[in-house]
Amino acid sequence: MGIVAGEIAAARRALLNDAAKRWHRRQQERDAGLGKVEQFGPGAADPPLRQMQFAVRQANKARLGVPSFAERVIGTRDFTAFSPSVLATAAAGTVARITDLPGANHEAQGLATGILLPGGLLLTNYHVFPSGTYAVECAANFGYARDDRGINAGSYFELDPTGFFHANETFDFALVAVKATGMKGESLDALGATQLIEATGKVLVGMGLNIVQHPQGGPRQFAVRNNRLLDILGEGYLHYETDTEPGSSGSKVTNTDWELVALHHSGVPRMKDGRLLRTDGSTWNEQRDDESSIAWVANEGIRVSRIVDELKKVQLGDARMQARLDGLLAAAADPFEASGLAGLADLTAATAATVPTAVPPLAVPASLAIPGSTAMSAGQVFNFSGPVTLHVYAPAASGPAVAAAPAVTPDAAAVVGAEKTLVFDGDYAARRGYDPKFLGVRIGLPKVVDARQDELYTVADYRQFFDEYRNVPELDLTGLAATSPLELKYHHYSLVLNKQLRMCMWTASNCDYRSVQRQDRRKRSELGGENWRADPRVPQALQLLNDDVYGPGKRIDRGHIVRREDNCWGAAGLPTDYANADTYHYTNCTPQHEAFNQENPSNKQDASLYKNGQKGIWGQFEGDLAQAIEDGGGQAVLFAGPVLADLFDPVTVAGQAIRIPKKFWKVVVVMDGPKKTANLKSYGYLFSQSDVVKKYGFGFEGVALPAFNRQRISLAELSALTGVQLAPNVVAAEQPMP
Repeated sequence: MGIVAGEIAAARRALLNDAAKRWHRRQQERDAGLGKVEQFGPGAADPPLRQMQFAVRQANKARLGVPSFAERVIGTRDFTAFSPSVLATAAAGTVARITDLPGANHEAQGLATGILLPGGLLLTNYHVFPSGTYAVECAANFGYARDDRGINAGSYFELDPTGFFHANETFDFALVAVKATGMKGESLDALGATQLIEATGKVLVGMGLNIVQHPQGGPRQFAVRNNRLLDILGEGYLHYETDTEPGSSGSKVTNTDWELVALHHSGVPRMKDGRLLRTDGSTWNEQRDDESSIAWVANEGIRVSRIVDELKKVQLGDARMQARLDGLLAAAADPFEASGLAGLADLTAATAATVPTAVPPLAVPASLAIPGSTAMSAGQVFNFSGPVTLHVYAPAASGPAVAAAPAVTPDAAAVVGAEKTLVFDGDYAARRGYDPKFLGVRIGLPKVVDARQDELYTVADYRQFFDEYRNVPELDLTGLAATSPLELKYHHYSLVLNKQLRMCMWTASNCDYRSVQRQDRRKRSELGGENWRADPRVPQALQLLNDDVYGPGKRIDRGHIVRREDNCWGAAGLPTDYANADTYHYTNCTPQHEAFNQENPSNKQDASLYKNGQKGIWGQFEGDLAQAIEDGGGQAVLFAGPVLADLFDPVTVAGQAIRIPKKFWKVVVVMDGPKKTANLKSYGYLFSQSDVVKKYGFGFEGVALPAFNRQRISLAELSALTGVQLAPNVVAAEQPMP
């Protein structure tokens, strides 16, 4: 595979610096323009010529019967996995997830996004493919999208940099050829192509921009809300609100008619005195913080008109490649501009005559009215938080017409590259799961009391799922009874799922902090981001996924039960990648209040909440526990899970009732020495987040943890509470309660 994550990261640092400078330089002009948009509506900030060009194109579309502004979507989410319209579906068909090549035992990993252009050329960013070498052994994955049956794997077409490659560092775009036949014999021509329209006037400031993308290297997503165009820069860039995530570089930025207007390439980070800032205003720390905590003020894309202008200057030494480029440029003429339609000259003159300077600029004759266009209301206040998410609040009674965008200083700090995603092992059948002999003596898996067996995901449930649906990994079920709970095996751990509550009933993991097993020195950010995924062995309806609770819940964390740090061990390279990524399955995830889950919480919505030095006891305990295991020899067996018999009242999210656990448990099993004759010791702990409602709005135990024994519980009490029964030798090894 040609892509090197570290080099991509270095390239992105320069991009972020340049984007921040551009944003800073345009502060005054942008604020003035947005003030006009608030007063008069979309387009008021654009010069008369661009307004005229836009009106002419819209009128020509109407004459040709092309729908205009029919696709504007106002909803409750910034991302949606499902196409909002027929035009959106057509626009998405030429958007690809850029991956490494898939193999029989290797699941392709998403790295970025690309757009298929005429002539079999894929458009993406320079910082993704700075040279043709980077595109070797990479693929364009079209149609990787969620449907009513789950995730459709789509089709893979290998990239062919020897057939064509050109990259432009200044404007951060790259073109690479795609092989005409897919890896399963599919035809590339059948996908169609996105036209590069070189004309300006396809969108005006204040109007919406949609983005088709593969965020986090995952299934295709549409961003169609909170998507205002903020500024058009003369040097060839657009600034907009539309949401993106890591993996969205190279995404398709369109107007509301789904025409390509820009190539997404970077976020604009908030900086102060050369320091990258978190959403709470503190300094972002690459060693400690993940990318979701960075404060972003906008997103930036390269205008298509600039890309075409730059391509026209290119003279390639290879005649074959030059012919392909010439063919691409020949197809870049605007079908709705100077198209030979009767009356175009009169139409242009009429449009120009109706563009005043002190009234809404699109108040053109009825023949040029823009169907469905609406002016934005004045007095709205916008607050940026998180990774370029824009929250719109009701205007204050005497508030300003428009809030000033956060100031950005022109200097920037080095940040981690946003293209690195987790590397998942595609071979689910080969996972070994929990090792019962990990500590030298056999420690069996937990069992569940008879009264709760009906709640568990069983072998029979899996068989039915496998028989009915495609893309379900085939498992070896030899010797397993149909009624047995299905042990879902991962790297270094196993779990059993409660299908009714859609969370794990218990987990059993092998934890190794010995230096011999920790040779992979990569930092957490270099292993990938928070790329949670559903387990393909379980119907998604039986898993608690992001849209079910974690996305809507402003203070709800995706709480690991098997901790990432505890599981992230093994040989350097793929074994560690696989172990790290396996903890990011939603089967291992439970809803936890951020002030309970995080060792040092900092709420994105209200940073003042935790300024009193509040510590999250679950996160703090796990940090201390890791050190204790390391000091005691480095190895432990950990059993853990939520208490699924003690839940908060149901929370209704998207029409479904969600139950959130109040308490979580963990049992630590260690040996008291390195010899095989060493004694087994076990300790049980119980933690509650049930007081968060009183203190922060969703239950939190507001007690720092000075010692483990503050939370000790007997294993007998724990079994009675959870319905989980531990192996007899674990029970026998229980240490006295303090």
